[in-house]
Amino acid sequence: MVNHWTQKSNDQFEITYDEEGIPLYKYRPKNVYQLLKNTALRIPQSSALIFNEETLTYSDLLQRVNRVAYHLSRHYGVKPGDRIALLLENGIDYPTCFFAIAQIGAISVPLNTRLAGEEIIHEINNSESTILIADHNQWLKVKDLLTNMPTLKHCFVTDQKPQHSSAEPFDFLLFPHDDQEIVHPAKETDICSIFFTSGTTGKPKGATLTHLGFISTGMNFANTFSLETDDRTLMIVPMLHITGMLQFLGAIYTGIPIYIIRAFKTEKVIEMVKTYKPSILVGVPTMFWFILSSPNFCKEDFKSVRSILYGGAPAPVDLIKNLRKDMPQTKIHNGYGLTEGHGLDTLLPDHDALVKPESIGLPVPLVQVKVIDSQGNELQANQVGELIIKGAKVIPGYWKNPEATQHAIKDGWLYTGDLAKIDEEGYVYIVDRKKDMINRGGEKIFSIEVENLLYSHSKILEAAVVGIPDNYLGQQVKAYIVLKPGEVCSELEIKEFCFGKIADFKVPKFIEFLKELPRNAGGKVLKKVLSGVSL
Repeated sequence: MVNHWTQKSNDQFEITYDEEGIPLYKYRPKNVYQLLKNTALRIPQSSALIFNEETLTYSDLLQRVNRVAYHLSRHYGVKPGDRIALLLENGIDYPTCFFAIAQIGAISVPLNTRLAGEEIIHEINNSESTILIADHNQWLKVKDLLTNMPTLKHCFVTDQKPQHSSAEPFDFLLFPHDDQEIVHPAKETDICSIFFTSGTTGKPKGATLTHLGFISTGMNFANTFSLETDDRTLMIVPMLHITGMLQFLGAIYTGIPIYIIRAFKTEKVIEMVKTYKPSILVGVPTMFWFILSSPNFCKEDFKSVRSILYGGAPAPVDLIKNLRKDMPQTKIHNGYGLTEGHGLDTLLPDHDALVKPESIGLPVPLVQVKVIDSQGNELQANQVGELIIKGAKVIPGYWKNPEATQHAIKDGWLYTGDLAKIDEEGYVYIVDRKKDMINRGGEKIFSIEVENLLYSHSKILEAAVVGIPDNYLGQQVKAYIVLKPGEVCSELEIKEFCFGKIADFKVPKFIEFLKELPRNAGGKVLKKVLSGVSL
């Protein structure tokens, strides 16, 4: 069978192969900065970013990027390979900084804006970031923690002038200058960003994403969604997530307007769609549930939307049926991808949305997939094993973590940890999620991270954290707790203990106290039994 995603003939997306036989786009930009610059030189006066009342053309965006790159390099001594942490919500500043850092060969470290202080400290220290650029409200979370982050030399704050002597206004980096642009051209195999992902040890690992990986995933998005210059996209997912990055980079590569929402709010999205008529939407299933369920949703307002990508969590068949009914002109696609694969590794064609609703689709261009058994042997059709992925989009490894790298990447294959099967037509199905991972509306939460925090509570003897079904978010976090003898504790006390120490979406929504945890003969906690316990 010819793969739906590779059968198209288009010189722009012609595929070649490197010396190791890895497929690559022949006419790809040389690095991430070049991706933006090519578009800015081609269509300088076209709209690039629209946020609140501000609109930047591609020429405006390039100028803004050049200024930040110039000042970081010339006045703050940033060198190729240096790490710069970004604690920025959706807006114009995040893409500006992302491209500026890439322009001078440095490495951006986007931090989830929902992280608590201790989590931010870990990721800044692990990456040894020397500069932090933060929104004002994010700065308030970290300004009193700077002594715990000794590698930071400079902090910049956006939105307004910070009332703190240890930070400088981000506007300092936007001052005009007369010199030519400063560029330290990165090789495509160089690290462009470090994205932290949750790990089974409870501490997030830094996935090293490359210029080639970002370029490949951006071009894949433009290719598989057949983006044209008259398209426009609405950014309703965080840019700092890999899903937001592939949408954002695909749009920049094509040269289409990107309408930006600071954070997802159902009524705001409906208003933006009605006003600006985007043709492409990307989100997790939960977002589309909220949109369709809103009393303000109107089919007529969404007629401009020609394609939807949902991913990050399984989509119920009822949601797909409702999208078909309420947005009949829209092609809907289920996508699957890991941060370690720069996102979007498989995609389900629209015509299969209800034919194969449980499938995550076919491999996208440049991606090879197979399912293997515990000995590494490739399995036949419909046999269940571990899904592994290979291609230019696979990361080279984890930042300063050779053990995790060796475990996850072998002979160029990324071991996803997901149990899957591939049918006779090449469609991939995930049959079980990664061990102990909770998928809450697309946010990946590893149980052990929450358990480690609970064990630090003075009254808790044992704790087990599982995901339980939720109609809107897919899963919610539930903690089963055994208290120490003689101790008394409430659900509220546990939740208050967790808030501020971990991101709010990781805090258990449900807590149940048990006399003991169920275990097998070997003493292992039976989480499947706990997951089946009714509320």
